[in-house]
Amino acid sequence: MGVRPTFAAEGIAVAITRPRWKAVARVTAGTHLPKRRAGASKDALLSARSISTRFGCYSWATSAEVLYCGSYSQDYKTAGCRSNLEGRLHQYLCNHKRDRAGHPKNTNATVYDRLVQTLRSTDALFQVLEFDGVSIDKRAIDFPTCSSDPYLVRAVERLLIWFYRRRGECEWNHR
Repeated sequence: MGVRPTFAAEGIAVAITRPRWKAVARVTAGTHLPKRRAGASKDALLSARSISTRFGCYSWATSAEVLYCGSYSQDYKTAGCRSNLEGRLHQYLCNHKRDRAGHPKNTNATVYDRLVQTLRSTDALFQVLEFDGVSIDKRAIDFPTCSSDPYLVRAVERLLIWFYRRRGECEWNHR
């Protein structure tokens, strides 16, 4: 018989302290977004390269809403990228899987297609989440510690998706 987990009577409390989005790249409406390291795609990738945070959360947004939340919680530096965010963004802009009819077979292709569609009428912003810390059951975890732990980053990502969906946003995230 295993050990039964116990929780405080009041439950588990989670809070993100002072969350804020930091712009990484803006792609203006009408811009052609090539499926390779060129033009606006290259510009966005170079901007993402400057983000040195090992792991974190990001979003695609317009000035009116957050369209998609995700995380970069994998080490892309071994693939030749200078930052993990650059590696994750590269997946969206350059690495798509499609079926024989040209339909997206993975999230990268789906997000890319929706981004191209959005750019027909409005600017798109690629941004990263910064915050002072996360509090889990009254234990404070600072931003540098969170951004070095892929499990904590994925937990924050899920909270963001839940939060924005309740507001009617994050429409690109799978339901």
